[in-house]
Amino acid sequence: MSGGLVQGHIEYATTECTSKHGTAKACAYNQGLFNADGYRYRGRVIGYTTDRDAQTWTLGGTYADNQGNLWTAKAIDSRLDIHGANDVRNTVASDPTRYKSLELGWKGSLLDEPVSFDLGYEVYDPTVGARDSGLFGFIGWRHEFKP
Repeated sequence: MSGGLVQGHIEYATTECTSKHGTAKACAYNQGLFNADGYRYRGRVIGYTTDRDAQTWTLGGTYADNQGNLWTAKAIDSRLDIHGANDVRNTVASDPTRYKSLELGWKGSLLDEPVSFDLGYEVYDPTVGARDSGLFGFIGWRHEFKP
């Protein structure tokens, strides 16, 4: 191998409900027909991270070098609870909120062991309440036990 490989992606996702009559508020993952939670398990949505009435854009890239290292970068911009339905079942944002994050990562080998590091910064900015921001990170290590 003489070089690396670069890949990029862009993603758009929405959890809004639309029909020929327009957009319905707070309908995704919720239903009241049988007095049940809808498409949820223990109060959390089954299906997508942002719960209902959200729009998310993601831009990301990956670089794999010729030594087996994998470098990643990802930026996320989300509008949560767009319609302001004030639904307490929305466990991510019960009021309109803007969420942004930037994450950088590396996966490779140290001392012949597979390891990974990710570091990011996120901003959670609701229209009601205080803005929250901060760093987050992950460290991974995998070891195979052989008999």
